[in-house]
Amino acid sequence: MPALYLSYALLAPTPRVMRHLLKISKEYGKKFFIKFNAAKSVWLYFNEGKQPYARIPQFSIDGKHIKCVSEYTHLGCIISANFDDNCELLSKRNSLCGKINNVLCYCCNCNPEVILKLLHFYYSDFYGSVLWDLAHP
Repeated sequence: MPALYLSYALLAPTPRVMRHLLKISKEYGKKFFIKFNAAKSVWLYFNEGKQPYARIPQFSIDGKHIKCVSEYTHLGCIISANFDDNCELLSKRNSLCGKINNVLCYCCNCNPEVILKLLHFYYSDFYGSVLWDLAHP
């Protein structure tokens, strides 16, 4: 049976627990013919209000090193290790500007009411906005 490539997310409070979860994942993968790819995997270290580790922990899948990153896009939302929403907000703003520009370019000869309806119904999605800290300066 060929190996399957799926997306998984693991959350752990300590490096020890993360290593245990990776071990369980490896055993699960062997049992159900799932291959985990270290080159396509990353990990983030969230340290709000806690002392950082003296030495950054290392994690691996099948003996291959998993890269540590400060931000990652998961399900269309940018998750930042320092809990900062600026990258996510900038990304959504740029996406909205691009969508508005497309409507204005392709529908420049349309009635303004039609353009407004298009913008309202198709380009006012705020997927992921529940994660934003709108009170942050």
